[in-house]
Amino acid sequence: CINGDFDACLIQGRIHTKSKDYKKAAEILSPMHEDGNQDACALYGKVLKENNKPQRAIKLYKQACDKGSARCCELLGDYYETRSEQAYFYANKACKIDKQRCLLLGGILCFEDKFVQSFKAAEKSCYSQKYYISSCLMAAMAYENKLKNFMKKPKKLYSTLCERAPHRKEDFCVEAR
Repeated sequence: CINGDFDACLIQGRIHTKSKDYKKAAEILSPMHEDGNQDACALYGKVLKENNKPQRAIKLYKQACDKGSARCCELLGDYYETRSEQAYFYANKACKIDKQRCLLLGGILCFEDKFVQSFKAAEKSCYSQKYYISSCLMAAMAYENKLKNFMKKPKKLYSTLCERAPHRKEDFCVEAR
């Protein structure tokens, strides 16, 4: 980190954050945030939040979200009440910036009984990731519980789950056929 390696600094900031040494984490992450490193902004916001400065964290997240940080938009969406316009706004913005960040939007839409939109958001997140399967499982659950009777079976989704979810491989592989 001393040599200006941002990745090394970010790792060091994460280590200090996980060990709850927020003072050292802030010393590392604050300058990185000032330099515009969006990952550092997200992590520095967590440090501020943990130091009982949630309003400063929210302000930081908003600034980074406005500059295109999908992670900070997602953190804002998660911060606000699930059924609020602000939660939807920021979750939707995160999803538009980065498809991998569509899972939160899918959850918000599900709580609003918008199951088709919820399914589509979770499915979009699923296909944009190689290993993370939570969004794939959420899409399958939405289909199985709410959409099965009036929507064509999403075979691509089940094929993806067949490959990625070994604990239910047989179920998903059968549905993929």
